[in-house]
Amino acid sequence: MKMSRQRAILLVMWLASLSTAAGAAETHRGWATNTDQPSETDKVASLNQNPEQSAGPCDLDQKYNVVGFSQNSNDLTATLKHRLDQVVADIGDRHCTAQLIGYSSHEGGIASNALFAVERAQNSLRYLEEHGVKFVKASAAGVGATNEFGPDFRSNRRVVITVTP
Repeated sequence: MKMSRQRAILLVMWLASLSTAAGAAETHRGWATNTDQPSETDKVASLNQNPEQSAGPCDLDQKYNVVGFSQNSNDLTATLKHRLDQVVADIGDRHCTAQLIGYSSHEGGIASNALFAVERAQNSLRYLEEHGVKFVKASAAGVGATNEFGPDFRSNRRVVITVTP
């Protein structure tokens, strides 16, 4: 999915207003948040008020990599959906906490890379929820472009899903 010019301009204006690059790493649904203190704007997939009475307490402490997003796209391809289906099967009926962090390659501009990273994480979270995963708490954020996962662009276009009790 391509980004509209208006969205790109708004994102560039927002990124320019951040005082440091570290603020971009805390991007959440397009806004900077303090990850230590959740705000009302945080994305909470499902808040279980009584986890002891629910089926499937969480015993997972696992990271999952969803790798191979297309350039300039946040769309979930068949390959990406297959990987997310594996995550759905692994989590099963457990009620866990999840943090989804989106990344992009250095292809393209700073603004579009930041937006793609956030939207990749959001789309992945939405897919997991739509396929029956019930989280106690979940967040989706993007950190933009990286070379952290290797020199090739494709391996850096990913979402890392951290699932904890």
